[in-house]
Amino acid sequence: MKKSISPIDTSTILIRIFVSLFFVILWLPLVQMHFPFIPEVNSNEKRTLTQKPSIRQMIHPYFDPYWYATLYNHYFNYHYGFRNSLIRLNSILHLTIFNTSPTPVVIIGNHGWLMYNSPTDGVNLKDYYGNANFTENELKKIKNRIIDINEELKKRKIHFLLAVAPNKHVIYPEYLPANIRQAEGRKTRLDQVTQTLNNSDVDFIDLRLRLRDEKKQNTDPLYYRTDTHWNALGAFFAYEEIMTHLRRTYPGIKQLNRDDFIIRSEENKGMGDLANLLNMSGLLSDTSIKLTPKIKFIALPVPVPADHASGTEGDTVGFQVQNLDLPGLVMFHDSFGDSLIPYLSEGFSKSIYISSGKIDFSIITREKPSIVIFEITERKLGNLGDL
Repeated sequence: MKKSISPIDTSTILIRIFVSLFFVILWLPLVQMHFPFIPEVNSNEKRTLTQKPSIRQMIHPYFDPYWYATLYNHYFNYHYGFRNSLIRLNSILHLTIFNTSPTPVVIIGNHGWLMYNSPTDGVNLKDYYGNANFTENELKKIKNRIIDINEELKKRKIHFLLAVAPNKHVIYPEYLPANIRQAEGRKTRLDQVTQTLNNSDVDFIDLRLRLRDEKKQNTDPLYYRTDTHWNALGAFFAYEEIMTHLRRTYPGIKQLNRDDFIIRSEENKGMGDLANLLNMSGLLSDTSIKLTPKIKFIALPVPVPADHASGTEGDTVGFQVQNLDLPGLVMFHDSFGDSLIPYLSEGFSKSIYISSGKIDFSIITREKPSIVIFEITERKLGNLGDL
């Protein structure tokens, strides 16, 4: 007769299997870290991750195992096996099951729209609520600084233009969650700056007005669903508004119009910065707008002296058109300004673009442009007092 397995023996076997699997799972990340056997999900983090500390760091300048352990712990926290896959899985579970964001920096909006609300990168929702208004002294500082810059450039016979790129949720508030609503009658910081500068002779553009108007007339979105920025179409409308202002002073500037492009929209996998923050790049849907020129663009890249980038936050690029009758341009901008560059470059004899949150007068002195543009994102308006 076969000996039957008692219920006690069966439960013991199951417990041992469970415990064995538990320890295998615990050790798998460490094995994957040192002997990768499964392809990892690529990290979407833009920071440089900590490098593995060497034994030399423990014995130099003096023997300190605790310091080495601290360094290794920091290294391990960002390099353990399956880290990126687990982060992505956490985001998928939050989005698909609970419809919530795994990080407070990203807000899960309606119809797949993601919104940005970082407490360390300017002011977003707090300003939208009307709870981050500038004080009178802060507004006075901003106004005085902008007017000083405008007056200094006027002395040099240079036209100054200040343009503000709106936060995405300001143009598309309907995609915010139902519990996020703007308080009626409350001013935002951009409202304050607009009112302050309207009483000056500064050429100032509040791009909210144009983009809200175009939103009503266009079925295509003007911003990406999975990114903080406007798309190519939103950028083009911003470009048109900028050129409308500049042509009042320089009517001979060449301006592109929508008839110069074939405009197409297509659905794709969202690769935007907000999708990256969720580690969901390529998993969420988005709409891409492409403006394909019907005409040949004539602006060609030109080398930019290395010292042009001195003291700035990012890249400096330059373009040139073989027409010396056109004015020259220097533009200081943030990431919203990047998508304006191809359009603007067609209208100026030489255009220099500096990715920076400050105006560098040394570059203006070297280039001697006819026009200086400063573009800034709405959430960064607090920086205007320190240009």
